[in-house]
Amino acid sequence: LVLGPHEDHYHVSPLLEVIEDHARALSFVDVLAADQWKPAASVRAKHVEGGADDSSFWFRLSLRHGDSETPQPWLLSLQTRYLRTVSLFTTQGTRSSTPTGDGWHRQDAGFQHRGMTENPILFDIPRPREAGAEQVLYLHVDSEAYFHVRPEVTTDLRARLDQREKMVLFGLFYGVMSIMILLHGMMFLALRKRHYLFVLLYQLAITIYLLG
Repeated sequence: LVLGPHEDHYHVSPLLEVIEDHARALSFVDVLAADQWKPAASVRAKHVEGGADDSSFWFRLSLRHGDSETPQPWLLSLQTRYLRTVSLFTTQGTRSSTPTGDGWHRQDAGFQHRGMTENPILFDIPRPREAGAEQVLYLHVDSEAYFHVRPEVTTDLRARLDQREKMVLFGLFYGVMSIMILLHGMMFLALRKRHYLFVLLYQLAITIYLLG
């Protein structure tokens, strides 16, 4: 993958290679020396799915920064489901990484198990010291159930714009739901018909579930 100056995001599922660690016994050093990598997704796929088993997955992605007069920061964006922890290993450090002691740097993202899709996890992709040098990223995904990952490489600006657009849509959705809850509440108080109360409780439950 070559990160060009005229693009702001890439779907990278078809470019990922994967190793499934059924026993959860592989260390990062073992993964670096492994040779059993296989494609993680089909050529046209935009997401990666894991089976409903208790496994750990290691992903590998090779990329290179293209020539640009104004280098822009790039991020690895993961839209995820059903994950426990995710870690990214890079050869150079970032503002959010910690050295591993073997020349690599690690970024961690831990969160609670949830069925609903969360905001994407964003990892900084460091720019290599040598212009045009190939860079290899290693991603460790830990899950206790079926999981769904949609990985993208995106610019920091594109990620911020996507997040802003999502917040506007969420605001509109919850605004409409609030109006509907208020409307059915007023109709129940005015008419004292139970079906308005049932609709009110249903809408309230859905809204609280999505917010939670």
